[in-house]
Amino acid sequence: MDTMDLVWTETIRRIHHSGVRMVVSVTGGGAGMLGRLLEVPGGSRSLLEGRVPYTPAALTEWLGRPPEQACSRATALGMAAVAERRARQCDAGLPAEPSPSAVWLGLAGTCALVSDRPKKGDHRCHLAAHSSRASHAVSVTLTKGLRNRGEEERLVGDLLLSLLADQLGIEPPCIELRAGADRYEERRIEADPLERELLEQSRAVVWRRGAKPGDAHPFLGIRGVFPGSFNPVHAGHRQLQAIAARRLGGPVAWEISTINVDKPPLDLITLADRCGQFEGEQVVLTRAPLFAQKAEVLPGMVFVVGADTAARLVDPKYYGGDPRAMSESLAGIRRHGCRFLVAGRSQEGRYVSLEQLPIPQEFQGLFEGLTEEEFRCDLSSTELRRQQQKSPED
Repeated sequence: MDTMDLVWTETIRRIHHSGVRMVVSVTGGGAGMLGRLLEVPGGSRSLLEGRVPYTPAALTEWLGRPPEQACSRATALGMAAVAERRARQCDAGLPAEPSPSAVWLGLAGTCALVSDRPKKGDHRCHLAAHSSRASHAVSVTLTKGLRNRGEEERLVGDLLLSLLADQLGIEPPCIELRAGADRYEERRIEADPLERELLEQSRAVVWRRGAKPGDAHPFLGIRGVFPGSFNPVHAGHRQLQAIAARRLGGPVAWEISTINVDKPPLDLITLADRCGQFEGEQVVLTRAPLFAQKAEVLPGMVFVVGADTAARLVDPKYYGGDPRAMSESLAGIRRHGCRFLVAGRSQEGRYVSLEQLPIPQEFQGLFEGLTEEEFRCDLSSTELRRQQQKSPED
């Protein structure tokens, strides 16, 4: 064993004894680091699970939806956030309770490396680590033709281990990249105390003004909240918020849930980017993906939604096909003093408004509609992202 191998062995030993409880998910490239973790005694202290979602179907299953780009920073961050959530789930199923100092962490990587066919695009890797304390992303574009597959694999494994060590406050060995050829980028966001409590599930709501650190107390006079992922926020969102504020007679805050029903949880880098779009504006962060949960933590609020969302709220299909579950959910929302202001949406080339939805008679008082003359905007965040993206060639 050479000197560098000894240094890495000591680094991994310190990782095992750091109190970390982690799940690792890599799409193929860098998967050898899992073996390196387990070669050093004590792996059961730190590694709860290792996943290699190698095929598109496996990656879609891991993320809960198909990624817009398989090899991207956004995908790596989403994979790491899912891995952190999985780490908490795995630990909860073990007979022994984790120590009070335990850190649940997700580590992830997605790569495009040397293969058995030439690649037109760059050889690259996007790596991410996420916990309630911090999110850290590293992207490296590798010099083409400089390394064979094994050498690129080893380098990505080193980078993953280095990212993991850095996240735990352990000084990693130095990794040499080719100056002027390999390109290295990184970004790290640490949680403020209230965000950390939100991610650790000890706090239900955090209020903030755009990118500024969170506040425990709601802003005065808030009459409604506009839930969404806002990826990105666009002119239609802002127009609807302004119309809703006039209709309700007071400010409408943007609401972002760190947990989503059909998307990966939000990491701190993604969350900072989403909130940064609302500089100086009122934003409320929750862990409430369902409206019954939002109503519980934001009682008395009017939720500003599109007709597509309202349609799901009154469709038993979204409650496991159980009409009684739907009624109980809507009754709970009403019990917390909440209701909905509904804007029409264009769906599959057809404009749909509240009047066209089958609202049950007993819950019609929960819904108030905006007319098409008051508001109509056919912009879509998904379509805007498609226009903005320039997918690298493979």
